[in-house]
Amino acid sequence: MGKFPLILSISAISGGGKTTVAKRLAAHLNEGVRIVHYDEYQLTGPSDFGNWAVSSGDYNDWDVSPIVKDINLHIKNPEVKYIILDYPFSYLHAQLKDMISISIFIYFH
Repeated sequence: MGKFPLILSISAISGGGKTTVAKRLAAHLNEGVRIVHYDEYQLTGPSDFGNWAVSSGDYNDWDVSPIVKDINLHIKNPEVKYIILDYPFSYLHAQLKDMISISIFIYFH
């Protein structure tokens, strides 16, 4: 086995099934799993999402340091083997991209 914990990012659009997949994967892995849910954080970022999406769309406009802090706490716990990141942006944010071991993007066509 490789280095633990592995950080698995589950990404999709809003309503794309990230949380469902994260919970099912955690149940399958069973022990030593922590899920970090993006939706549980009040992140600092642009106040007008629509304007942001049109004018910038830069994921780095959002401060995800509270998520990084929690992931670092889980990394320090020797019982944690897997951290599942229920997070829409995968590798696209500078604060998180180097932490992610594997990214899964849910795509519906």
